[in-house]
Formats: sequence, structure tokens, C-alpha cells
Amino acid sequence: RKAVVELADQYNLGGYSKIGWPGVIVIEGEESDCMAYVDEIRSMRWQHLAVRGEEQLAVRDQDELEQTRVLPSKMQELGDDMSCIAERCKDAGLEELFLTSRRFTQKRRVLVVTPQKIVLNL
Repeated sequence: RKAVVELADQYNLGGYSKIGWPGVIVIEGEESDCMAYVDEIRSMRWQHLAVRGEEQLAVRDQDELEQTRVLPSKMQELGDDMSCIAERCKDAGLEELFLTSRRFTQKRRVLVVTPQKIVLNL
């Protein structure tokens, strides 16, 4: 749990995590940082880890990246209640992206964010 938050901080990623079963991590930041984060999380040998959804937005520079963030700038670990992370994603306009992690949508789509928002299903 601690590694998920600390690693996000190293890559300047923000978002939410809920570790356990079912688990989910929603991250936001520079695309290359998001991808490196996913690679490092995968190397931790989680029992199961799948990227369920991605969304990309084009930004000109770091300032615009910071202005377009919709998630907290620091990773926040949320408790065991999946409805809490669902509500926060909905409030941030990411309900559809969150639902891809729960397989509640009919469409299989890859939403990849420059800034990058990625939902990891644990």
C-alpha cells in the first residue's frame, strides 16, 4: 500500500487507490510517468493487475498539465469502500473511465493523458 503512494509521488502522479479485493488505482499525470508507474507496479508481482481504461488529453506544457488535472495532485489511498472512489471519480467527470475498471460498460475502449489518467484494476 505504501509503495503505491510513494511511487506515485516519485512520478508526480495524483489520483486515488483502493488496495484489496476488489482493488483499483486511478492515476493522472504526464503520459510517460503514468506508463513508467504502471511498469513498476507490474514488477511488484501483484496477483493480478490489468489496465482497464486510459484517457489522453493533449497539453502544451507542464503548466497546462497542472491546470487540467481533475484528480488530487497527490495519490490518496481510500479505504475499503469502492463507492467512495466511484463517487470521487464521478465528481471529477471520470465516471465512465472508472466504470471500465468494474467492467460495467458495454464498450471496450482504450482511453489513454498527456495528462494521462489510467485506471488499474488490481
